Amino acid sequence: LEDTLALVADDLPTATALLDARPIGGDAELARELSEGLLARLSRPGDPNAFVERLAAEKHARHARFGDSVYLLEPNLKHGQGGLRDLTAAFWAARVRWRAATLSDPLARGHSTVRQLAALGDAREFLLRVRSLVHLAARRRQDQLLFEVQEAIAPGLYPDAPVRSEGGVRAAVAPAVEELMRTY
Repeated sequence: LEDTLALVADDLPTATALLDARPIGGDAELARELSEGLLARLSRPGDPNAFVERLAAEKHARHARFGDSVYLLEPNLKHGQGGLRDLTAAFWAARVRWRAATLSDPLARGHSTVRQLAALGDAREFLLRVRSLVHLAARRRQDQLLFEVQEAIAPGLYPDAPVRSEGGVRAAVAPAVEELMRTY
């Protein structure tokens, strides 16, 4: 336990992986000690914002690598700005800062509004749905929303998108892709 907790001081990926840890078997008391020790270490010495600052620094570096705009033509659903990693990092920050155990805990503790929580939940659901469809279309793990993948998944997401006819050819894909990217 002590060796594991010693890693979190210098290794952010280990710290965040442990924040996501869930007991599935074994000693429940040991799992509880790990969770409590982790939260105590990450907010030590009484400054939970230090961990939030580490997350923010990682976010800025990640956005620099994967595009620092939500208006990219082929965004990265996991690592790009506003992507799944940003939502997860916000929960990690809430877990350490306010000891939030669930996504709704910040609301119960007065740190968010119903509207904010609903917007985060809707964004997470949308990103997970699109990412799953991207994986299925690519037949592998794929986080980049490439043009050809957009064209493959958009008509299924937006079957009611307006259909244009160009010279007798039905151009149903473009309006659905436009709607997908507008929603993104």
